[in-house]
Amino acid sequence: MVSRTDPTIDELLARAAAMRPRLRELQAETEERTYPSVETYELFKAAGFFRVMTPKGFGGYEMPLKDFYRLVIEVARGCPSTGWWYALGAAHTVQVCSYAAPETQRKVFAFDPDFSAPWTFSSPKGTFVPEGDGYRIDGVWHFASGGPHASFMMAGVAGAEGKYGKSESVTALVPRGQFEVLSDWGDIVGMQGSGSNSVRMDNVFVPGDMVFEHDYFQTMLGPTPGSRLHGNAFYGGLFAGFAEGGLAAVAVGTGLAALDEYEFMLRNRNSIHNPGVRRIDDREFLRKFGMALGKLEMARGAVLSGAETYLRNAELSVAGLESFDQAKARTSDGAYHAVENVVFEVIDDLARASSSTAFRKGQRMLRYYRDILTLTSRGDFFEFRAADVARMVLDKAPPQVRAAE
Repeated sequence: MVSRTDPTIDELLARAAAMRPRLRELQAETEERTYPSVETYELFKAAGFFRVMTPKGFGGYEMPLKDFYRLVIEVARGCPSTGWWYALGAAHTVQVCSYAAPETQRKVFAFDPDFSAPWTFSSPKGTFVPEGDGYRIDGVWHFASGGPHASFMMAGVAGAEGKYGKSESVTALVPRGQFEVLSDWGDIVGMQGSGSNSVRMDNVFVPGDMVFEHDYFQTMLGPTPGSRLHGNAFYGGLFAGFAEGGLAAVAVGTGLAALDEYEFMLRNRNSIHNPGVRRIDDREFLRKFGMALGKLEMARGAVLSGAETYLRNAELSVAGLESFDQAKARTSDGAYHAVENVVFEVIDDLARASSSTAFRKGQRMLRYYRDILTLTSRGDFFEFRAADVARMVLDKAPPQVRAAE
């Protein structure tokens, strides 16, 4: 029997860095197509990118969450749209490997060991009806990021009937070939190549063992099917505690891409207010670079720290010591949104310092500006939920008592 040597995270990061020039060459084409090419997909498969968080028992590398985030940052540095497509497609490995029954997991990874799948609850008119030993599913699921080239569609259904009663969160796993990716993406200001298309399913039968209750909205305490099967607490956490982390990693990668573009301008363009002097010799332009660099390193550190927090919370929950509740999950979620806002400020500052030529059609700085604007202006804008998160945290904390002053 031939033994297998898995790549290290440093090797995966080096592969992603080597792809960066090609990903940048393909940026405009990716936007035009509205999703990454078959070439890119095959490169990612060959590089092992879809196996980062897959359990070793299914042929994966079972790397920690922080390594996945590091890889997402590197991919997005080459192409933010591709980073979004990859991050949201590959991240849902953790949902399946945490919450689905062992036999369901085996079927999924036997079908495609390079698992990737979009997941969305956004199907206002979707139906999910019990039939025999399974369910009949029908509808259109919007914003299914990662759909193009995906091995499965993860269709979320709220209030599904059947053996789950009126479960608030049920996910159906539908394999490639039984769903249609619609050509309805790309008319938004940024992330035009992220493959966030809608997915349609017409009268598709889903066996009962390919449906699982999803714990995205629930407090957790104790082992999950995945933590038992794989002996790893990583597969025992609350998905809401790390879901936004992938997009925060995309944001950091986009910020680094903008910094790379700004560096090119520093080295190749003259100062605006010091004629004949390269921008790299002008302290005002250098100051912008230095400030951006510091903020992006802070943002990168926050993303990786969030991954460690997720694992710690999952370990406490699986051990039955402390619940992984919404207060913890939503606090981490808020931190990831804060990272995204910091990166927006960085790119906004770099773009304005680049002068109006950077905003010509087709310029990379303009693309990165559009991308971060889109990333930070989604419907789950954290500020709309911040008061609720504050109430969760304050309600569970003991009152602070101090002596009269």
